Amino acid sequence: MKRLFVLAAAAVLATGCSPLLFPPAQAGPYGYAPPSRGRAAYAPEPLPYERWDNVMRLKHGSVIDVLTRDGAANVGPFLGADIRSARIIADRQEREIERAEVVRVDLVSLPGSNIRSVARGAAGGAMLGVGVAALFSAVIGGDLWPPPGALLRAGAATGGLAGGGAAAANRQSRLIYLARF
Repeated sequence: MKRLFVLAAAAVLATGCSPLLFPPAQAGPYGYAPPSRGRAAYAPEPLPYERWDNVMRLKHGSVIDVLTRDGAANVGPFLGADIRSARIIADRQEREIERAEVVRVDLVSLPGSNIRSVARGAAGGAMLGVGVAALFSAVIGGDLWPPPGALLRAGAATGGLAGGGAAAANRQSRLIYLARF
C-alpha cells in the first residue's frame, strides 16, 4: 500500500513541471502555452546543401546516383571521393566526376546484406530492452509490476522493434548532397 501511495504522489507532483517543457517565448501570461496545431511536433532534418563531406564519408561499395549539370544520371558503386571529385563505376567503367559538375548525390543502397544489418540492429535493441526492463524491475519492482518473465519479454520486443526499425531507416535511400546554384 505504501508503494502505491508513493507512486500516486509522484505522479501528482510530477505534473507541476509541465510549464518547464515550453520555452518562455511561447508561454502565455501564466507561464504555460499549449502546443499550437499548425506547428510540427518535430524538427525535420535539414537538407544537405553543399555538404560534400557527406559524400566523402560514404562507405566504399555503396550504390549512389550522381546527377550532373548536363542532366546525366550516373548510377553505380562508390569508389571514393576527395575534395575535388567523386569516383564511381558507371556503365562498367570507372568515372571521375568533378565536384563542380555535381548537382545532387543520392544514396541508393548501402553495401552488405539488408537482412543481416536489420537483424543485428534488432538483436542489439532486444538486448538493450531486456537490460532496461531488468533494471526497472530491480529498482522499482514489487507487487505493482508484472511478473519478471513478461516484463523481460516486453522489453525484448520493444527494444527489438526499435533497433530493427532504426537499422532499416539507416539503410533507406536518401539525399546525400545537394549543390546550391
